[in-house]
Amino acid sequence: MTKNHGQQTVDARMSLRQAVQLCAQHLCDIGLVLNEEMIVPFSFRNCMIFLSKPDGQLQVDVAVSQPVQMDHAIQSMHLNTRFVMNEMVAQAISLYGAEGDQAFAMSFLFRDGCGLVKFGQDKAYLVELIERMPLSFDHQVVFAEIEE
Repeated sequence: MTKNHGQQTVDARMSLRQAVQLCAQHLCDIGLVLNEEMIVPFSFRNCMIFLSKPDGQLQVDVAVSQPVQMDHAIQSMHLNTRFVMNEMVAQAISLYGAEGDQAFAMSFLFRDGCGLVKFGQDKAYLVELIERMPLSFDHQVVFAEIEE
């Protein structure tokens, strides 16, 4: 902490490892245990982190691009779900190409939740719709240390 004209300020930068630990600690604090079908989103100043446990192991997906705003409510889509998911993939392809990248993840914000598009191991885009708003942290995640 540093003093700035009588006020305390906190350095709001943290490593990706620290950010994931903060997310996991929050889950522990509220007593939420991840299961195979659950994805929990977290929003930071410069990225979104999604925690899941699809096969018993903690999986962390990080979307570093700004979330795309979608003017839809996930719970009321029903018949339009396929259309919206295709729209999400089309946006991902326009930014990252049809070939994708294993490190790629793109986030979307809906009126009542969020979405994640990532390039899966089977060389295809995977789309997740998450009926949960991300918990926001006022931190910037530093992905690589810059030598000064």
